[in-house]
Amino acid sequence: MNNAIEPEMIYQLVNQDYTFIDIRDPHQYNQLHIKNFLNIQPDQLLRDILTFSKSKPIVLICYSGKRTEELSRQLSQLGFQAYYISGGFQAFLNVQNDMYF
Repeated sequence: MNNAIEPEMIYQLVNQDYTFIDIRDPHQYNQLHIKNFLNIQPDQLLRDILTFSKSKPIVLICYSGKRTEELSRQLSQLGFQAYYISGGFQAFLNVQNDMYF
């Protein structure tokens, strides 16, 4: 299953009823993050995942997309609709619009 989302798609998704999670470290998140994205570390997310609704898609972002690719697979195996931003925050910066920060 390909659960990658191209960074350009964030513009269309950011105001949807999805759960948006940024797994970068808190320092990176506090410097700059996309609106509506919560900062939750991967271990905390896996520990608390059952508090999230399986009917609400989850969109994940990290710096490069590698960690969230694996994490989205894990969440999908648990029955969640989980997606990751291809190329991560680094790729998003190449297509970003200031209104999304």
